[in-house]
Amino acid sequence: MNDRIFEINDLLHEFVRMDKNYGYLTEEQIYNYLAYDKAGSNTSYELKPVWDTLIKQFDKTKSNTTLNKGLEGWLTLRSKNHADYKKSIKLYINLPYDKLEKASIKIFKFLDKKKINHISKISNNIRNDGLIIRVNDANEAREIINFVNKKIGKDARRTNPFTFREGIVGIGYDGNSSYNKFISFVISEYIKDRKDKNMIDSVSYGDFNSYVIELYKYYFEQNHINEFRSTYIFSDDLKRIKSSDFYFDEKELLLNYENMFKVLIASLYENNNVNDIIGYIIDLQGDNYSKEKMNSYSNISTKENEIDVVQVLNDYIKYAIKEYGFNQAYSQLEAFMYDTVEDVPDKYRFITSKNNFRDSFKQTDMANKIRYVIKDLKEYMRSFIKTDLEELTLLLNEYIDYVGYEQAIKELSEFQVSREYSVLNPKYRERFANVDMANNMRFITENNVELYINEYLKNQKVSINQTK
Repeated sequence: MNDRIFEINDLLHEFVRMDKNYGYLTEEQIYNYLAYDKAGSNTSYELKPVWDTLIKQFDKTKSNTTLNKGLEGWLTLRSKNHADYKKSIKLYINLPYDKLEKASIKIFKFLDKKKINHISKISNNIRNDGLIIRVNDANEAREIINFVNKKIGKDARRTNPFTFREGIVGIGYDGNSSYNKFISFVISEYIKDRKDKNMIDSVSYGDFNSYVIELYKYYFEQNHINEFRSTYIFSDDLKRIKSSDFYFDEKELLLNYENMFKVLIASLYENNNVNDIIGYIIDLQGDNYSKEKMNSYSNISTKENEIDVVQVLNDYIKYAIKEYGFNQAYSQLEAFMYDTVEDVPDKYRFITSKNNFRDSFKQTDMANKIRYVIKDLKEYMRSFIKTDLEELTLLLNEYIDYVGYEQAIKELSEFQVSREYSVLNPKYRERFANVDMANNMRFITENNVELYINEYLKNQKVSINQTK
């Protein structure tokens, strides 16, 4: 475990540096860093030639392994009586490009020979979780781990240290969700929390371990389960699963995430060994335990009893952009989100009391909801501008009428290229900046300013000579 502690510390400090560089660290950036070895440096190797070799090797009537090529960039391999996703132990193996083919053949021949029921997959790109094996039986999981460490260990690389690791094999649990995406979500929340509380210097393995326990208790033991339901990771996963053939109802998915929290906590506990982790994963999937836990989710609110958080936020953004302009609306909402005054409703001073916005924000704990539901606030707010082109078009046409044909051609053409508001007539600079016209004008003019101006004047039945 000591090596993992050092690796976790190093990664957490790297994420703090990334957050400082980017200004805002997203769950996707963390996930890509963990999955692809420093933000995707190994994605250049495509593995379809390896897929083809495996298909030739195992796609035979005598083999216990069947293959399904190309499922969202993965080659799926499964035994004829394959493992159950919902009750599986998930094993991760990280192999370099030049070792993957031979190592994969060894591993799947071993599974065939032992008649181990599994469902597995290999990515089309080199990833730190590029070979995944799911099994239901604890003894079979141990057999695979021992075989891989003995026969493949010298060829493999270390897996993500936030998963439990035995030798070079990572061990996790996620049903049909993504354990690594879940871990990335928790790390993202941790960095945000410590940053908001001016505790970024406390980031470490021990502090992270304590935070994960606190976050689990907050959601699942202190009656905030509805708040977890509103997080983007849970909401997106629920939509994905409901639209797929592999179906969890909402309570099953909540149980899945509660179990992932517990497995992560157990994985971070320094004194646990491989048998502790595997046994714990098996215990969490017991039928009696599962039924009891799902029955405990009786406090899930119905939509009729909840304030529609997203609708309140959307209505506020539309109001604020129209009332204050884009830049000021964004600055106020960002200030509201990241205000660090604790236990004082001071941050709500940034939100107007008109249309009951301030009270609605207070009732819904909106600052946290924005963080959970929206990955990039500025881009989210820009989407409201892009969808309201009619108002932008009126502003652009007003500019043309004001400065006249020749100046409009000259200034707007230069503006489209330079994106500098200083080239515009001073009267309109702030108004154009407030609606992010530098990004949005291309949607109106379709990147041909002169043609747009001529068509506009033609449609207005105004000759060039009649304009100012």
